[in-house]
Amino acid sequence: MLLLSLLFLALAALQARYSLPDSMVLAVVSLTYARGWQKKDDGYVLAATMLASALGAVDVVSAIAKALESVILHETPAFELTPAALGLFALPLYKIKRWAQ
Repeated sequence: MLLLSLLFLALAALQARYSLPDSMVLAVVSLTYARGWQKKDDGYVLAATMLASALGAVDVVSAIAKALESVILHETPAFELTPAALGLFALPLYKIKRWAQ
């Protein structure tokens, strides 16, 4: 869990270039993973995983909407994902961790 905490902290730093509120959410995810690691409590890890997955899903849907808008307006389509989209991988990692126990 400490590794995931450090990963999401790095993603928060990268995300700050695109969106400060999303960066703050990733920082909260990082702190929640760290708290779960410190207390050895799976509830914190589950909460951080759900928050990261939700943020990743919103980011992907937002990128799809922007790409569709550019197609409708006859502009050059650009599908641009930010580092927050990597939050989608938190749920499979959580499931693998639970399965391995």
